[in-house]
Amino acid sequence: KNTEVYVLLCCENVRWMTKYGLTDSSAASTASFANVVTHKFGDFKTGTKLAELAMSIVDRQKNKFNETQALNTANQNVLGWVKPIRSRIPYHVRAYESGILSGNMEGACVGKWFTYWSMYHSASPLGVLEA
Repeated sequence: KNTEVYVLLCCENVRWMTKYGLTDSSAASTASFANVVTHKFGDFKTGTKLAELAMSIVDRQKNKFNETQALNTANQNVLGWVKPIRSRIPYHVRAYESGILSGNMEGACVGKWFTYWSMYHSASPLGVLEA
């Protein structure tokens, strides 16, 4: 039941964005919609394009608080499935830094966890994981 609500909210957010324009949460909404398209509907090609769109929206916006969710969702849940894991690490580091700077501690912690997870699974030297 929660999955259906999540899918509905993601679709509604994208509909509102296309109707009313970009907001501070547009990048995160697009990344979440990319996650749905990729994993719920199995369309990795469209999901990848949507995740890349979310990343371009992140680059246009200045809201560091909302940037963390978009970076984490697009890179771990979508682009991490179609691009080398190691290539996603800089984006997780950026999500961590944006979260710390904006006070988004949840986003910062998720970004830091995804950074270490990606480093481990991309066979980075374990010494690099020391914090």
